[in-house]
Amino acid sequence: MACTTTPRAVCPVPSFQIARYCNCNLKSINPSLGVVYSIEGLALFSLDLLTLVFSIALASTVSSLVMVVLWRINRTMPGVWLWTLSVLLSALAFFASVIGNLSPDSATFVTVISNTLSTTSVMMALEGCLRFRGFNSAQRWKLIFVLVPVFIAISAINLDDLRIRLMLIDTFSIAGFLAMALVMVWKTESSTERMVNSLSSFFAVLPAIALIIRWFSVYAQDSASNLAELSNGNLIFIAGLAYIMGWTFSLTVACYFKAQRQIIQMSREDSLTALPNRRSIDEVLGRTILEAERYGRPFGLIIMDLNNFKQVNDTLGHATGDAVLIRVAERLRAFARGADFVGRLGGDEFLLIVHDIGSTEVADKTLQRLLKSIRGEVTAEGHAVLVEPSAGIAIWPEDGRNSHDLKKVADRRMYLGKDGRSVRAPDHQP
Repeated sequence: MACTTTPRAVCPVPSFQIARYCNCNLKSINPSLGVVYSIEGLALFSLDLLTLVFSIALASTVSSLVMVVLWRINRTMPGVWLWTLSVLLSALAFFASVIGNLSPDSATFVTVISNTLSTTSVMMALEGCLRFRGFNSAQRWKLIFVLVPVFIAISAINLDDLRIRLMLIDTFSIAGFLAMALVMVWKTESSTERMVNSLSSFFAVLPAIALIIRWFSVYAQDSASNLAELSNGNLIFIAGLAYIMGWTFSLTVACYFKAQRQIIQMSREDSLTALPNRRSIDEVLGRTILEAERYGRPFGLIIMDLNNFKQVNDTLGHATGDAVLIRVAERLRAFARGADFVGRLGGDEFLLIVHDIGSTEVADKTLQRLLKSIRGEVTAEGHAVLVEPSAGIAIWPEDGRNSHDLKKVADRRMYLGKDGRSVRAPDHQP
């Protein structure tokens, strides 16, 4: 004979569904409902209550510890602290439910707290995914502060109606898990990043599928008294454990990949101007020459420096000189077209690769347009500094077919073109 006691302590996140004690002979469990019940002579679930609670408790504890360590290692990485908070909230929801089950007098309060912590956990995980992928918004926090009281109200109002409570909270959880899966693979920069983030998406989809199945099972019931007869408990339990372990592991992989990519980027990026450095320049120039040889598309290589830039450092200080270089880098980015390339060779020297340079006339016009866009006054550390650039251009293949010859020609033409104009600090202040 099945126990008909209405279960209350139900957590919407499948990884933390727990059993609720009833005043009857306990033989088997259905974790999808969070209810313990028995049918004479028939075991509906192979794990006893102690094994179920211990498995989820152990997985939740390990996951929480791993996420705390992951956050400590990657404190500056966006979203990681929110993922850690999400896992901790889920663990608290589980342990709170266990305490509530051991103390029936506090079951009502624990049910509201457990449901609120669990749904808030999904919300924190989604916000972590958005920030990790760079989709930042200050307005979303306002929505979070609005939704938390809503979750509390839903749990309190439908405390004795398990069917309505499950359907409402599961609907939100399903939407949250599916949104997490989508965000992690949305507009990735490379196929490798998509592959890495797809692992997180996969483990986010698992609980969503399990909850969808349960949602339709709950919807198909005629009354709340039949909810205890749902037969999808094994699916919820397995999906929950897979989510706990898989989600934590996949986030660790995603953070490792992002950290490695940042290290590689730093090794190829100038720390002051954020332009590609000499190492990256050589790699891009090598690929550009190979493509030019394959498709027969000429391009121009420009080397530019700032006339007498040393005087700025000597008279106004290196901080001002650095600020000037940053402003020049910004102007170079604005000058470059989509397929063009800009990098910093070192000091006040920059290199540009410009495409569609088919003649010396086009090369001369491009060079003059560059000098015009860079020349002019900039504000640096409170000083007005007048920038006067010099530049030389070499055309592939007329002036050389390899990087060494192209750089040599462009560098020689740059020095031939110097006419004495300089970077100087005027007497007036901005």
